[in-house]
Amino acid sequence: MKTEFEIVAELKSRYNDLSNYQALTIACEIRRNEILKTAFITNDDIEKAAVPEAILAALGKDKIKK
Repeated sequence: MKTEFEIVAELKSRYNDLSNYQALTIACEIRRNEILKTAFITNDDIEKAAVPEAILAALGKDKIKK
């Protein structure tokens, strides 16, 4: 994953009209979306609990009731 500063540099090189504030704001949103996407996508090949299940496990709950 790219850091916010790397994203800002890429945005500033593509879009010269962006202010530093605008580029940083967009970079933070891009990074936030990447983090959320990574956190909430489950992968059956990896035996790791997805974030919601991990939170429930930390709270002492067994499984999500469906």
